[in-house]
This record gives sequence, structure tokens and C-alpha cells, in this order.
Amino acid sequence: MEQFSLILRFVVLGLIYIVLFKIIKVMYIDVKGTKPKRKKKPKLNYALEVEDSPENIGINKGSVFPIHSAITIGRKDTNTISIDDPFVSGYHAKIILKDGKVYLKDLESTNGTRRNGDPVKGFQEVYIGDFIEIGRVIFKVIG
Repeated sequence: MEQFSLILRFVVLGLIYIVLFKIIKVMYIDVKGTKPKRKKKPKLNYALEVEDSPENIGINKGSVFPIHSAITIGRKDTNTISIDDPFVSGYHAKIILKDGKVYLKDLESTNGTRRNGDPVKGFQEVYIGDFIEIGRVIFKVIG
């Protein structure tokens, strides 16, 4: 009978330790927070800066246009960036921001779109410092 009493004491003592451990664990999580805080990746803000432009087309040299999720460039007023230039198509080019990267696409314009002097075919990734030529306007990608 003494052995049974001794075993029962250890079982009760073990249960007390388990309960105390659970209480301390809950208190720690409550004080510390349930999820570890993650460091946010620095978000790059991309924009187009007008490097060169004729004076009479309604877009000034030095103008800056931020790139959010998607922008269109063309002669029609419904574009994000409207350029009154006969060398620019109604809907000339599209720029999208996806997964922190910037992509440029020519929208089958008559005179084409150039990136660093090369014609754009399909979606092409553009980088900070690249030059984009649309009609007689030259944009520089800045960030």
C-alpha cells in the first residue's frame, strides 16, 4: 500500500508540473504574441521620368509618372499617360508592376516601342535606368 501511495504522489506531482507548464506557456504566448513578426521586404517605388520630349505635345521634360499596378501610354485621353504626338498610337504601350518587377509591352503600335534602343516584343522586363522610347518621347525608369 505504501508503494501505491508513493506512485500516486509522483503522478499528482507530475500532473501539477504539466498544468503549471501549460499555464506558463499560455502566458508567454499572450505576452510575446502568437505569430513571429516578419520583416517586410522593402517596396520599391518605380516611376517613369520624361528624359526628352518635343515642346508641343503636352508632356514636359522632367515630368514623373509613378508606376502602380498597370499604366497605359498612348494618344487617347483614356490612357494613364496621354501623349499628343502623331508618332504615338491611340493605345501604344502598357507597363505593369507584378511581383515587384516592371514589365513593358508594345500594344501593336504603328511605330513600335523601344527599350534601350531595341524593339519591344511581348512583355519584357525593364529595370531602373532603362530608357523607353514611345513616339518622340523618351522615358527613363527610375526607382
